[in-house]
Amino acid sequence: YPDKVVLKRADKEEVLILFDEEKLAASSAGKGKSSAADTSSKPKPAEIVKPSKVSENKWVIKGDEINQAVKAAPQVLSQANIAPYQPSDKVEGFKIDNIQAGSLYEQYGLKNGDVIKRVNGEVIDGLDKAISLGQKFLSEGVSSVAVEIEREGSIVTLNYDIKR
Repeated sequence: YPDKVVLKRADKEEVLILFDEEKLAASSAGKGKSSAADTSSKPKPAEIVKPSKVSENKWVIKGDEINQAVKAAPQVLSQANIAPYQPSDKVEGFKIDNIQAGSLYEQYGLKNGDVIKRVNGEVIDGLDKAISLGQKFLSEGVSSVAVEIEREGSIVTLNYDIKR
C-alpha cells in the first residue's frame, strides 16, 4: 500500500497510516485533492528535494520540497532498506542499508549502516513513533530537525534547517 503499512502480529493485523494524501494535497498551496492513481504528474524522488549542504552535517531544505517528497513516499521508501535495529530485547532505532546512489537518503547525508536513534531529542523506538513524529513535524511546520545517528560506533548529528 502506498499510504500505509500492514503488520501482522500473533494473527492480528495492525494498520499504520503513513500519511493522508488527501489532507496533504488540500493543505499544499490551496490545491485540490490529488489521486493516488495519478502518478504521471509526480516528479521522480531524486528531482524532488535537493537540499543545500551548508557544512559537513548541515543542510537547508525548502518546505515545499518536503511536501513533494511526502507525496512521493512510496518511491522514496523504495530507495533504501529501513528496518528496526534491535540488538537486544528492545528496538533502539532504525537501520538504513542498500541506499540507492542519488537517492534522497544519500542527498540528506545518510550512509549504509547508519542507525537513526533520535529525532529532535525524541528516541525512535518504534515505527509508530517515527510516523507520529513525521506527522507532527508536517502539521506544526517545524523549522529545524536534528537527527542523531549511530555511524560506525560513533554518534553523529545531522541537522536540517527548513525554509518555509
